[in-house]
Amino acid sequence: MELISSETPKARKEHRCMACDFLRDDMPNTVSYLNFSEKRDVVKARQNNWKIQKGEVYTKQFLKDGGDVYGFKAITAIHDICIDHDLYPES
Repeated sequence: MELISSETPKARKEHRCMACDFLRDDMPNTVSYLNFSEKRDVVKARQNNWKIQKGEVYTKQFLKDGGDVYGFKAITAIHDICIDHDLYPES
């Protein structure tokens, strides 16, 4: 997987957080080894229905995987949790 671009814009509307999908899939295993601030970020994301809220700064990336190019949007704190705890699939 190749990172084409990455930026942290402010959301002008509500977006689905793609990192939350990976976090929720592994939630029973993950929650036991999160620290307090990470758990607080997860609770905040859950209260917002796993969505990036209008006005929130988020991570926006364009990635290339083989011949496919796609966009990725995520709450920055949740994205960091997924990276730190290896929740993203290997490619």
